Amino acid sequence: MKKGKKVKENLPRLLAVLLVTGMLTVGLTACGKDSKPSDSNSSSGGAALSVSVMIEGQNAMVAEGTAKLDKDKNTAEAAIRQVCDEKGVTYTLQDGMFDNFGGEASTNTDGWLLYVNGALSDVGAGDTKLQDNDQVAFRYVNYDEAFGG
Repeated sequence: MKKGKKVKENLPRLLAVLLVTGMLTVGLTACGKDSKPSDSNSSSGGAALSVSVMIEGQNAMVAEGTAKLDKDKNTAEAAIRQVCDEKGVTYTLQDGMFDNFGGEASTNTDGWLLYVNGALSDVGAGDTKLQDNDQVAFRYVNYDEAFGG
């Protein structure tokens, strides 16, 4: 009888210890899953790449700057938006297509085309993945000249 009484008295204490042990185990396991080794290329804030951006209008440079991008947000769209927003340059972005940088809108014969490292991109800015030190440019060009027409 004494043994049964002792167990009943200590049961709340035993349950508390088990609960705390369980919480610690779950907490430490969860922290371990998300932790990643440090990346020597990352600077503070998680920025992993530095990309040069130029928005070249028909007669003048509309915007120019450097975008600092996170590894998981390394698209030309993110770089262009960042530089335009920092420089106060207006633009339209509809259905994944940029236009109207600084009020200069595309026409039937001329408009904005995306270049990465000097080459005309064959996909949109949102689908263009960038690497560190890439050069991104939106240029206002004549379509016939750009496409050899």
